[in-house]
Amino acid sequence: MMAPVFGDFLAQAQDHVSAAVSVHEELSDDAKNGVIRELDRVITILARYLGDMAPAGEFPQGPSEEGPSGGMRAVLDARIALRRSAQVLHGAARSMSDGDAGDVHPAAWHLAQAAVQLAAGRDLLHTHFSNDPFTGARIRTSTWAKVIHSQPVTDALLGEIGGVAAKLAPWMVRLSLESPPGSAMPAVAGLTFHDSGRWLWAAALRLETRSHQRAPGGEGQRVLAAIPANLPPAYRPLTAETTVPGLCEVVISTAARLQYGAIAFARTARWSAQATSASWRHDALAAAITADSSDVIIRGLARRAASLGLHPAIQAHLENGARALKLACTAWRAITGEWDLLSTGTHKRAGISPVAAEMDDLVLRIGRLAYRNPGWTPACGDASLARQPADLAPDADTIPALLAAVHHATDTLTHIAVTDQRCVRQAAADHRLYIPTRLLPEDYDIPHHYTPAPRSRMTALLDGYRLAVKTCTAATTALDDLAFAAGATSRVLAAVHTAPAGTKCQAPAPGQVQADRTRDLVSTRHQPVTPAQPGRIEEMVHDFQLTEPALLLRAAAIDEATRDLLAEATAKAHHQSPGHGPAGPIRARSSRRRP
Repeated sequence: MMAPVFGDFLAQAQDHVSAAVSVHEELSDDAKNGVIRELDRVITILARYLGDMAPAGEFPQGPSEEGPSGGMRAVLDARIALRRSAQVLHGAARSMSDGDAGDVHPAAWHLAQAAVQLAAGRDLLHTHFSNDPFTGARIRTSTWAKVIHSQPVTDALLGEIGGVAAKLAPWMVRLSLESPPGSAMPAVAGLTFHDSGRWLWAAALRLETRSHQRAPGGEGQRVLAAIPANLPPAYRPLTAETTVPGLCEVVISTAARLQYGAIAFARTARWSAQATSASWRHDALAAAITADSSDVIIRGLARRAASLGLHPAIQAHLENGARALKLACTAWRAITGEWDLLSTGTHKRAGISPVAAEMDDLVLRIGRLAYRNPGWTPACGDASLARQPADLAPDADTIPALLAAVHHATDTLTHIAVTDQRCVRQAAADHRLYIPTRLLPEDYDIPHHYTPAPRSRMTALLDGYRLAVKTCTAATTALDDLAFAAGATSRVLAAVHTAPAGTKCQAPAPGQVQADRTRDLVSTRHQPVTPAQPGRIEEMVHDFQLTEPALLLRAAAIDEATRDLLAEATAKAHHQSPGHGPAGPIRARSSRRRP
């Protein structure tokens, strides 16, 4: 079973929102009370989505500037409007009586489910980041982290948030104007509910305008929906699976597990007892065999594409991919030969690393995809047992699944090359690479079995890793082009590789995401409620009896920027210890001059 993806949560949330706004009947007081509570949760979570991508201090510097990442003004305005909408809903909830009857109403139930799905989707995105325990800086923990804040995915996410807000806003305004006979709802609750709907409508208009200016592309929406949770897929034991589609699935699952494990192990490789030459040689040999099996599959598909009369561009991409995989296999074999000479010493009962153990699974799975023998192992070594092209791909519809399996496996080899290169470079810097003295010239008289490796041998090893990274990257790029041309499901992976650098994002404080999650899951009625507190500028606009949403939004933006600035200045003042400011040392020096 593969890890859940963001699109699953987003689709369910949108379905529940659509179901909630399809309720056209007049709501009782209890039902409206439940709806207000759940709307508060939904709108608050939407504001947090925008808070993750828009730093509070990055306001545009001029009336015509879009900001550092393009369209930042609209994002900040929409975030402020969403926060104001939630704050106003707090006030509406306070003026209404508590009760549980409204929670069972279909509209309230669907909104509650939408809030849960949106919160879970936000949690999924945050699994790709963590906070450094020493500096508190936000760091990436997966290869998808760069993609999450890239411009195409950001545009797609803003479009989805704007779509949800656009569905809810007119429905909220309509509900606020309805007052069934015998209603005991205070007038102030209806007014604040209406005001909240107007703020939400203002946010929807801001995001809609931005979407028109920067229309999200289909590729960004596809990548957004495909972002997986940064969790390893469940382990699938090796069975006598012989069908090509089944083997493709287990290859993709194993490649995902291997990437997750490689990134996790690289963080501890410097002091891990399993970060040894035995593990790295195991990785290199397994990578060479995997690249060779992938080459066999791609060459078989190239012959099959020619017999099926597929587009010449697809055939050309298949040939390019096969050549690139052959070069990657050669580079990995060269690294294996270098590790036959070098060592990091022995560690009793250390064993090989988890990455090396997982590499064995990838070798067996892709090897049995390439060869007919269901019990194939690298020891078989008979190239004549390769699957026939017609057996590998009975028709053109099966080719994309095979391409996706090879694509994921090759992408994993690229990550292994990068992480192992970094670890080996660190081992060389720490002087942990050794060579048997018997391999040195007779002029060396060293009374030990091993001695530190000479610079020439370390240079040859590191050059080998650089070549492996280069060839694997080239092979992955060739398969990226092939995936786009053939319409394989792994074209999302290709979009990840071509994603531009991500926009700057706001790093939550340690534990902030979990705290937000707790508040999302707990009903608003169980929390201390803070009524909406307009700022000074917004109050002045109200004093002029102006209710235009655009003016109120600009005033709220100024007030929020002022609060952010004061909060930042106060925090810096509190962190500055007495006597360490500019005046502290001066006073100390002047006191020493006194007799």
